[in-house]
Amino acid sequence: MDLQGGMLNYEGIIVLNDVEVSAYKCTRKKFRGRCTPACLQGVKKVLEKEVESLCPIKRIKTQYGEGIEFDYATVMHLVFNAFGLLQTAMQ
Repeated sequence: MDLQGGMLNYEGIIVLNDVEVSAYKCTRKKFRGRCTPACLQGVKKVLEKEVESLCPIKRIKTQYGEGIEFDYATVMHLVFNAFGLLQTAMQ
């Protein structure tokens, strides 16, 4: 568990899933559809690939752990465009 960020890592999710299975006295087979580390890692890869095509990111290390940096101008342009603010500003 990431104590500073308060977020679960993949190992923490496995433990959480095991606790839930035990608490509900069900089998792993009945426990389908839950968030698994393998599922999260797959989604993470797809999401990172999409992000990279829209706005390249750079991984950095900070005093609080791993982080990312990106070009704020590119991101703001994407956000403004997504909410239709670019067209509004041009009028």
